[in-house]
Amino acid sequence: MKSLTDFFQGFSNSPLKQAVVGIDIGSSSIKLVQLESQKGVVTLTTYGEIQLGPYANSDVGQSIVLNAKQEQEALVDVLRESAVVAKNAVFAMPLTSSFVTNALVEADPKADISALVRVEARKVIPISLNEVTLDWAEMNLEEKETKKESVKREVLIAAIQNSALERFRTLMQFVGLTVPPTEIECFS
Repeated sequence: MKSLTDFFQGFSNSPLKQAVVGIDIGSSSIKLVQLESQKGVVTLTTYGEIQLGPYANSDVGQSIVLNAKQEQEALVDVLRESAVVAKNAVFAMPLTSSFVTNALVEADPKADISALVRVEARKVIPISLNEVTLDWAEMNLEEKETKKESVKREVLIAAIQNSALERFRTLMQFVGLTVPPTEIECFS
C-alpha cells in the first residue's frame, strides 16, 4: 500500500496545492475529510458529516438505504457545507461490498504467483471472480534464504464487487470528482 506522502506526490501539478478529499459513505451518515500538502506537511483543511436519515424521511442516526438520487443529493450537500474544493478523491469502500482474507500459496521463492493467487481466490471468494475486482499483496516479503524449491508464501487477497465500484464511480462523476481510487474501509 502506498503511504499518504506517496499519494500526495501524485498530485504535484495540482492547482489546489495537492488537496484530496476522503469520503466514507456509511449506512447512517456520510463523512469526509479534505487534506492538503502545505510545505510538505499533510494538513486537515476541512471535514464534514451529514446524517442520511432525513433524506429517506427517517430519524437521524437510522441505518437506511438511499436511492441514487437521494445519495447524490446528500453527497452534494455535505461537500457544499464542508466547503470542499478538492477535485481528487479517495473513497472508502464498505466491508459489505468487499471480501478480505489471507491465503498460503506454495511456489518457488522467486516465482510470479499471480496465476496461483487467482486459483486460490476462486476457492475462498464466495462469488464469481467475474463479479469482483481482485487485488492482492504478498505478506512477509523479507528475503529468506532457503534451499527448498518451493515455500508457502502468504498473500492478502482483497475483492470488491464490481457493482459497488460502478455505483460509487457514478456517484463521484455526478459530483464532479475524479474517478477515485478506492480502499476497503478497514484499510482506509
